[in-house]
Amino acid sequence: MAHVYLRNDIYWAKIYQNGTPIYKSLGVKSKTSANRKASLLEEKLRNEALGISMGNNIYRLKDLFDIAKIISKTKKPNTQNIEKNVMGKFETYAGNIKLSDIDRIYMTEYINHLRYEKDLSGATCNIHFKALKVFFN
Repeated sequence: MAHVYLRNDIYWAKIYQNGTPIYKSLGVKSKTSANRKASLLEEKLRNEALGISMGNNIYRLKDLFDIAKIISKTKKPNTQNIEKNVMGKFETYAGNIKLSDIDRIYMTEYINHLRYEKDLSGATCNIHFKALKVFFN
């Protein structure tokens, strides 16, 4: 998360990238605008670090999960464990499928696979489904 602070009537952001602090003038005098610009700057730096330009599209599940694993490192440990578990099971099931091939029917088949072939409880299947729904939205 970017640290936004006021310096000579202009807001600045301090963002860490690979453990190194980066200081950047946001060029605004409003804290609301500064927070918005800092979030965009943080996303831009994260995407550059991942080698993604804003115009590129991701077509394969493996590429999307590789990015998600890096982003997940910024979240709470419990959330990281849930995401790792859910993404790992889905990646094992789906392989390197095209994202355009994942639809409601595919997800229903996956949940049925968890429920009946992997013998997971209904509650666990719901947790997986909700986590994937959040991930894909």
